[in-house]
Amino acid sequence: MPSVETLTNSRRNQFIRVSLLASAFAGAQQLHAHSPELKYVAPVAIQNGTKATLHFHGDRLDKAKELLFYKPGVTVEGAPTIHSPKHVSFQVHLSPESSPGMHPVRLRCEDGITYQKTFHVSAYPIHQETKENNDSRDKAQLISPNTCIHGITTNEDVDYYQIPLKRGQVLSAEIAGMRLGRKFFDPHLSVLDPDGREIATSDDNSLTKQDPFISIRAPKDGTYYLAVRESSYEGSDSSHYLLTAGHFPRPAAIYPPGAISGQESSFQFINTDGSRLEKTLKPSAPALIHASENQLISPSGIPLKLSHYPFTNEQEPNNGSKESLPAQEIPHAFHGIISKTNDVDWFQFSAKKDQDISIQVLARELGSPLDARIILRDSAGKQLAANDDSNNRPDSSLNFKIPKDGTYFINIRDHLANAGPNFTYRIEVSPRKQTLQASINRSDRNDSQLRKVINIPRGSSLAYQLNVARDRHSAAVFTTAHNLPEGVKLTSLTAENGVNNIPLYFEATDTAPLSGGLYPVYVESKNPNLKQAITEDIEHIAINNQGVYCSYESDKLAIAVTEAAPFDISLATPAIPAVQNGTIDLTITVTRKDGFDKEITLFFPWLPPGITAPGNVKIPKGKNQAVYHLSIKGDAPVKNWQLCVSALSDTDRGKVLLSSNLVPLNVKTPYLTAKLEIAATNQGTPVSLPCKIEQLANFSGNATLTLHGLPDGFKAQPVTLNSSTTEVLIPVELAENARIGNHSNLFCHIEVPENGHNISHNTGHGGSLRVNAPPKDKPTAKKESKKPSSKPKPLSRLEQLRQELK
Repeated sequence: MPSVETLTNSRRNQFIRVSLLASAFAGAQQLHAHSPELKYVAPVAIQNGTKATLHFHGDRLDKAKELLFYKPGVTVEGAPTIHSPKHVSFQVHLSPESSPGMHPVRLRCEDGITYQKTFHVSAYPIHQETKENNDSRDKAQLISPNTCIHGITTNEDVDYYQIPLKRGQVLSAEIAGMRLGRKFFDPHLSVLDPDGREIATSDDNSLTKQDPFISIRAPKDGTYYLAVRESSYEGSDSSHYLLTAGHFPRPAAIYPPGAISGQESSFQFINTDGSRLEKTLKPSAPALIHASENQLISPSGIPLKLSHYPFTNEQEPNNGSKESLPAQEIPHAFHGIISKTNDVDWFQFSAKKDQDISIQVLARELGSPLDARIILRDSAGKQLAANDDSNNRPDSSLNFKIPKDGTYFINIRDHLANAGPNFTYRIEVSPRKQTLQASINRSDRNDSQLRKVINIPRGSSLAYQLNVARDRHSAAVFTTAHNLPEGVKLTSLTAENGVNNIPLYFEATDTAPLSGGLYPVYVESKNPNLKQAITEDIEHIAINNQGVYCSYESDKLAIAVTEAAPFDISLATPAIPAVQNGTIDLTITVTRKDGFDKEITLFFPWLPPGITAPGNVKIPKGKNQAVYHLSIKGDAPVKNWQLCVSALSDTDRGKVLLSSNLVPLNVKTPYLTAKLEIAATNQGTPVSLPCKIEQLANFSGNATLTLHGLPDGFKAQPVTLNSSTTEVLIPVELAENARIGNHSNLFCHIEVPENGHNISHNTGHGGSLRVNAPPKDKPTAKKESKKPSSKPKPLSRLEQLRQELK
């Protein structure tokens, strides 16, 4: 009977922090906050249950203090060895229970926490690819069963390994290449029999993604060969891989793929040939399940979904409504396998009228190759809804409001009618729930870790934008933290209904110890069921427009107190409010320490909805002040917001980032509005543009109105008005060559005095001024000269007689 080992996954892993005493040689150096840079960790892999030296390579690492691990089972022995600012090392011990697979780690220095990098843990002894020319079967490197080989495959390179087998003996082989999280490397694996014929091959698969695995039984005695290459023969000196080969089990699936947390259940590990290993387990946390047999464990685990939902495993035949098992009350989970081509599985559940339900398939997410398509039907079999992929995820899901009490059917199949023994799935049917998620805003498209580490200089503040996602509720949410480094405070800020991001604002005292670690920080609401840790999804390998190939998600943030920065900034509290459709200028002052005069880049880590600003503003070298111009849109919420500005600068040891104090910015409705009337004039002819004023709030003194949006050749004179003015005439002068046509982009900029400052309003948009060419002079009419009268024509005798008879 095989055995299994349950290993917790990344979201639930306990954080292990190892405190160390580092060499104290930095006292003679100037204490400036900086950014230690970690490029990679060596060796690539360590066997669990052993001791090893971990080497960290990068830049500005000479103040190393401790390692921050995300998974349990690794401890540090003694102080770090500082080889140079680019290289430090730690002696570590891995417990036998440390989980095989990727282990993320960060290095904390006195002046900051590095990016997350990874190393691998193997359950088997690790050997190096020692034969330089193992590029053919004749030169294949001999390896012992149940070992892990660290190799590199270069361009057009194929690495061959040989292993002797007896007839019927299991040969399992698995490669970790992409999962090393170092470089885009798509490995390919083949098995050749003693005669050199290829009997098995693997490239990509749904369980280990781009990393291949194979498990076969030897058809005869002899020496078998494993061939490793890059799938397109495009390896490089950076194409590292771990090849684990031996007689261990390497199942392709686990069934059922879900269970009730803490409850004993029976499971089957399904091999690629359809054979099965059975085991009874009692998993207690979301887990990766490793199959083991004869004290040999699979190199990597299989995801298992745990919840409190009762579940039903399919019973064949269930290819129609009449064959499906009795209806179940929700919430409920259904498990099955699409095992034959064109297989369709049916399940039924009961629900009440107006119940808003969620139907979620878990297949690809759990490593199954199933491309699920689901259909929801009523008790008569009529289709009510269907789904294939959903929300940029490969698994199907449906949200549906039940029209009446009764029984409903779900049927599931593969979208392309594919099937196999590992086409497992889980369907969760439950009432829709209110959910809450939060993450730090991404600063760079190609770098998921940029501005995600919270390194707070002593005596300074640091703010990031926090993005909040709500589902099925509009509750106000706020930030909380119950465990932070000594001397660090989180200012709790609230995102009201309709606001989906807020500042995540930390402060460190002048005397805060130089310390740090991985800490949970939360968003929550007054509803006790709405509380969620801020998550961070770190992409170790990702390619634009293709996707993420290796990542790690954590529900803890890297937070540290670092050495004091060589400067600080202060944001002046605005003496006046801002108004909708207005602008406001904020003044930032920098305090420089002796010897620091470098350029400083200012930017807002967060802005309230409806408020915009330039991407950054520079404080030049040696200068100490800048003004940041903010524009407030007409639909900006009327509210008193909390704002800060961040500053980034280079130091002699890297970049330093900090934020200013928080200041209130009060956004109000406008004090007045303007409406420009239509006017017309000719080139060179002055005109007075009528403007009606609507007073919305009282103010003291005189405001100044200036007409904007005029093209060249126009000049508008400022106009004064007060809180009782209802109409003004704006004088506009036009040049002789002023542009002819209708000018309709006019608006009014009004400065309203308050507390010795002016509140800027932009109003009256859409005014129009028509400019015509001047009329041309009419030409003078010429006097006609009198023509001499001509003698009348003599009458004929007939005409004379007629005249006499009249």
